[in-house]
Amino acid sequence: IAVVTGESKSNIVKEIIEDKNRTYPIGQIENLIWYLDKAAASKLEMI
Repeated sequence: IAVVTGESKSNIVKEIIEDKNRTYPIGQIENLIWYLDKAAASKLEMI
């Protein structure tokens, strides 16, 4: 489970979820459940 809050993390969240960036350790975890606030999810296009 990943809990992410704040706009400052929105670009990284997009990179990991939509762009499948595996550079970050959390990006290598399969079947991860994400809990995001609106600010952290603001850059996602899939929402």
